[in-house]
Amino acid sequence: MKKWMTRTFVAVFAVLVLSSLTGALSMVLPKGHTGSVTPAEAMPVAQRHPQWASSNVPNFEDWKNAKLSLPVVYYFPNGTKSAYEFTVLVKGKPDGFILVAAQRYMPPVLEFGKGEAPSKRLGRIGAVRIQGFLTKQHRLLYYGGLSYSVELGNGKAIDIHGRIVSVPKAVKLEFSHKPYILSAEATSDIHRRCLLTWKSIFQMCQLGPQRMTMTIQSRILTTWVPVMTHGPGVTDVPT
Repeated sequence: MKKWMTRTFVAVFAVLVLSSLTGALSMVLPKGHTGSVTPAEAMPVAQRHPQWASSNVPNFEDWKNAKLSLPVVYYFPNGTKSAYEFTVLVKGKPDGFILVAAQRYMPPVLEFGKGEAPSKRLGRIGAVRIQGFLTKQHRLLYYGGLSYSVELGNGKAIDIHGRIVSVPKAVKLEFSHKPYILSAEATSDIHRRCLLTWKSIFQMCQLGPQRMTMTIQSRILTTWVPVMTHGPGVTDVPT
């Protein structure tokens, strides 16, 4: 299990911010940042990401001409769509995944990495642990960094490690300018980048390298914290 975690998440770069869940609070989202993202909108965002990763992230050079699978849908505990997972195909074979936000208040690309797509592993775990397992009946959940799990009902889920865990009834959302990177307890050179919001052309720009320790957020009660906006339509996030 640990070997799989290392292989899958050492190369994960998350464009999100996490903190512990301290309660369900209401919030006012900026204009233009409300509403869901359709699979058709998520696809071109995901399609542009392998090209960027191949030029800006070490060990992703083979993604330059990569193709993508159809998206797998993840949900928040309340049933709202949270993300679309695309398997990255290099020469027709799975080589990683890209997670694109399903809600407009989130950064467009949430996570991406080498290794097996989380939905594949969850499918195997579900088939073994849940009688009559079907993704149409048992939703895949994603409500914070690396919180991939299969919904069981009654506030329970099976996580990516095969453990039965409690699912939070609500997820707190708040804006923050303090970003973090998630991975499997590794340290890596990363680069900051610019992302334009959904209404603009998706562009990225390297702002310079920095050293950051990447760790797994292992707490179940985590929260999405969209990155701080700098100027009209531009967010500054790590990769």
